[in-house]
Amino acid sequence: MSSSTAPKIIAAVDLGSNSFHMIVAQIENDQLQVIDRLKEMVRLGAGLTKKKQLTHEASKRALDCLSRFGPVSYTHLRAHETERLISY
Repeated sequence: MSSSTAPKIIAAVDLGSNSFHMIVAQIENDQLQVIDRLKEMVRLGAGLTKKKQLTHEASKRALDCLSRFGPVSYTHLRAHETERLISY
């Protein structure tokens, strides 16, 4: 498949207080096809101080999870000749 006709690959991440989810999908013929899903428990809500700030341990769980999501999405995106990766 040439790069001009290759399907577009997108990733979406949902950062919840209990778990983080990531879905990687391709868009082909105006249809989304999920090619990977990841879910990881991070328990951010359980890691709040009395001042409603994240503890060091909760922050570490969140950042560790995101670092694991990053290589997975990059691998899928790169394998499908994706033009760019946008994260927010």
